[in-house]
Amino acid sequence: MRKYVSVEVEHTRYARFLSLEQAGENTISLTTLADFQKRADVKVFLINENQRTLLHEFTVEPLPQRRAGEPRIILKANYDGRNKLKLNMSVDGRFYSSTTISVKKYLRHKARWPWLLLLALILLAAAAWFLLRTCSTPQEKGISRTEQTELSKQAESQTAEPAQTSETEEKYTEPSAQTGSAAPSASPTTAETTEQTGDTAKSTETTTESNAIEGAAEDKTEAETEGEAETQPILPPELSQQIYFAPNSSQLTETAQQKLSEFMQEVRKYEGVQLVIEGHCALYGTEQGREELSLERARQAAQYIRNLGWSPEQPPVIRGLAGQDPVSRDSEKQHLNRRVEISVLPPGSNTSSHRDQ
Repeated sequence: MRKYVSVEVEHTRYARFLSLEQAGENTISLTTLADFQKRADVKVFLINENQRTLLHEFTVEPLPQRRAGEPRIILKANYDGRNKLKLNMSVDGRFYSSTTISVKKYLRHKARWPWLLLLALILLAAAAWFLLRTCSTPQEKGISRTEQTELSKQAESQTAEPAQTSETEEKYTEPSAQTGSAAPSASPTTAETTEQTGDTAKSTETTTESNAIEGAAEDKTEAETEGEAETQPILPPELSQQIYFAPNSSQLTETAQQKLSEFMQEVRKYEGVQLVIEGHCALYGTEQGREELSLERARQAAQYIRNLGWSPEQPPVIRGLAGQDPVSRDSEKQHLNRRVEISVLPPGSNTSSHRDQ
């Protein structure tokens, strides 16, 4: 979408809200970021390619004194498909404020008549060139056809002579071939028969020896395969890894990169395994914003693992769980929720129940 409405969340992140390519409506749920927050500023922007324009700002003050994540602030937008955008806000199910904004001036299309004029001039120039070329070439075309006719006659006369010569040579070479085929063949002598019998016996011995060597090689290969299968290490059930992120960030820290490198050195010992990479977020911000951030964290971890040279037969399962599985709900321990968890599945595991992203 090139033109859409966005809502600012967590000061630096923007949640895509409603497309302005056609008429429609949408609703987004917002929450508080801190315990006992007294005021909330909700800013609505219009995104037009790389330009961001502030359309309206709702200020909710005072807020009901509750913990982070409450109360629920619901923002609803309705676009008529032409130029009017209507915004309605409610807090804890009660109407709070509404406004109607004209977005016509932000959706104006650039004039196209200069490009159409240029295209018309190009077509006129091409038509004029074609007419001039058509009027000036009839005589040249007649001359070229005459020359082509003479050249074709000369080529036919030149190719006719080599064809006759080849037929003559064939007539002279055929008798010699017939003479060679008619020559009598000498009958084999007793000595020749004995030599042939000895050669047959030698070939039989050689075949027997080669079959014995091939059988020994196959037995050795089977023994080596069985030995390799016996020495294959067994995947421990506790093999997993966790890495942590800064607030409102999906960039891997140096510590996270080092942990991933050490973890993949251990994973490389086991063949046919599959990774499950799950991203998580703190319990602050919008639901949509947390889903996008948690999924981006999981993707960054998967990309770093691929850069380390990991290319298994089964691609990893990548999921963004937002705040569905928090480690702690304590506001002072939210750093434990900003994480990515990586687990290892043994070969042949059924991953059809996973929600791949």
